[in-house]
Amino acid sequence: MTGKSRIAFWTITLIILFGLLMAIGYMMINEYNEEIVYHNLTPEGYDLIEQKVDLDTNLLLTKKDGKYGIIDINGRVIENNKYDFEDIIFGYDGYYIVNEENKTLIKRNGKLVDDVTNINEKYKLIKDDSDGPYIIYVTENNEFANNKIDEDIYVANIIEGEDYTSLILDTKEGILKEIKGFVSKIKRGNEDLNKYLINVIGDKVQLLSIYNYEVILDGYTRIGDEENIPGYYYGGSINNDNYITVCDYDKCGITNTNNELLIPIQYEEIRKVEQIDPLYISVKENNKYGIINLKNEYVVSPIYDEVFSYNNTFILIKDNKLIITDNKLNKQYETDVNLDNEDINCTMYNDSYIKISINESSNAGVPRKIIIVDKDNTIKEYKYDEFVDVIDLDNKMSEDLYAIYSKKNNEVYIDVYDGLSIKESFMLIQINEISDIYMDAISNNEIMLKMKTNNGDYYSILNIGTGNIVINDALKKYNIKNANSQGFVVDIEDSNLVYYKSNLISETLEENVINAIKLNENVYIIKKIDNTVYLYRINKR
Repeated sequence: MTGKSRIAFWTITLIILFGLLMAIGYMMINEYNEEIVYHNLTPEGYDLIEQKVDLDTNLLLTKKDGKYGIIDINGRVIENNKYDFEDIIFGYDGYYIVNEENKTLIKRNGKLVDDVTNINEKYKLIKDDSDGPYIIYVTENNEFANNKIDEDIYVANIIEGEDYTSLILDTKEGILKEIKGFVSKIKRGNEDLNKYLINVIGDKVQLLSIYNYEVILDGYTRIGDEENIPGYYYGGSINNDNYITVCDYDKCGITNTNNELLIPIQYEEIRKVEQIDPLYISVKENNKYGIINLKNEYVVSPIYDEVFSYNNTFILIKDNKLIITDNKLNKQYETDVNLDNEDINCTMYNDSYIKISINESSNAGVPRKIIIVDKDNTIKEYKYDEFVDVIDLDNKMSEDLYAIYSKKNNEVYIDVYDGLSIKESFMLIQINEISDIYMDAISNNEIMLKMKTNNGDYYSILNIGTGNIVINDALKKYNIKNANSQGFVVDIEDSNLVYYKSNLISETLEENVINAIKLNENVYIIKKIDNTVYLYRINKR
């Protein structure tokens, strides 16, 4: 290589390296700054853009000049604005119905569906093409079966005279199963328990497997912790599927999913079993409450107006007095307030804490006193001027954490627990008289606090593991819309869209925002400018 060649080679090499370094530096700076951009997906705009909630669909309803149409989440026009409101019905996964000139047209993402199998005059099995899923269309109700049972399983409950028939559809296999009765899901608390289905047939109920629809329990008038409404629908839940309350008319017992009767059907009422492995169970006999063990032996006689059991701790109410007794250590605790039966509420958290709320009878929902009992039967009492709550944090955190917060004098204490030990403690100086706190995990190690005060709502973030507390007195935001594991929150305040990053740095993105939508990890906003509504997609770069 000649001297000139070497000079040219190294010159070109240095230029390329410099360019690469500049590009990498630019990307790093932009990644560090998390520059946020937004794209208008509907340049012409509409009078209205509306998301149909509770449906698994990427479609949005639009309105223009008094007529309705459909766009997808990317702004693509699916149906022009030529329909009346009642002439558009959304299904799931891109399916919808439009009524044109007295004809009902079934479409998916703008295409007319041709593959329609008439099961009978009431139901149609529909598939738009070889790649699309199946769907049930109920002709007499002019609607899709969009009661979602599992990721690919839906159910349609059809009334025939006074009886119900449930059609279960696997959208992948196209298998349609007909079950006599009203089939629905079972809940644990506010969430679906994705193991079983309940089927109500007349005044009897069945417990079905969600996987193969085989009958697990049969022949009872009630299965679970709440009432099964005969002949119509299920209104209850199963809190512990190893200890399931079952009733035969006015007598109740406890069984498991192997149909083994653990407690005979002999009691007027059995309280739901909240603990994973209970020691005792609360029952009602002769219109009074007592506590039995798993051998069906009374450990607390049925003489009380109300009872709750928690590990070796018994919470008893008699003659408007509350008694907390420790069966293991033989300790007894009695409050100094008079009670009505409706004034007390017991809630268990993570099988490690129970919260006893004693409310003012004249001011419903306002605690006069709150008592916390932990798994070691340690009792903590909070007076009426100290508010307290227990928050389950395992919805977004990998660890099974929960937190207790309380207020005393001018300070707010927040203790984060892992099992029985305190993982982290925080203390906040009270801001303008905090009246309430909303707390939620927003990432694997961050808790966001929303503090309600006399001067608006303030936000703070607690960093688990570092003990850091981030407070910005200037942030008074309302109506949190979305939080995710990246540590930022979409919020709308006074029609302004704001992003909170994990350190509570806020950035006003766009004004005149009327709604925010999070779908498939993408964030969209709907905003209104000069009476015209637009759809935007939010991106970070």
